[in-house]
Amino acid sequence: MALVASEWHPLSPEKGIFFRKFEVDCMQWDGQLNLEDYKLYAAPFGGPVALIRDSRRIVRVSSIGASAKPFIFLFTPSGREIGVIKWNSGPILELGWSDTEDLIVVQEDGQVLLYDYLGNYRRTFAMGQVSFLARSRNL
Repeated sequence: MALVASEWHPLSPEKGIFFRKFEVDCMQWDGQLNLEDYKLYAAPFGGPVALIRDSRRIVRVSSIGASAKPFIFLFTPSGREIGVIKWNSGPILELGWSDTEDLIVVQEDGQVLLYDYLGNYRRTFAMGQVSFLARSRNL
């Protein structure tokens, strides 16, 4: 049996501050998914995670999500897939999450599409031409 004190690690021993790490949940990523080939967008405070293939990386055509039109994969914080969005709109500039855990997809033409955390479409609005941002950020 391990000593209880051996589970604690010093953070500031001179002040008597220690911390303990323990596994809360194990990751459930699918074995077919190589995270190096994707851009990962995690919602704040342990919310859902969105993945989209990194267009700057070369991937095999047989791998998941490798197609002319990208897929946006949605996962729980522990890596269980909860939704997939087959992208049929314009080129994606950026992804992000709102405070209400809606997925925000910004296109190069300034269109913003909102989806819930399961990948269900909510609405679209425009914020003007932003394609110059794509060139300046080298996306």
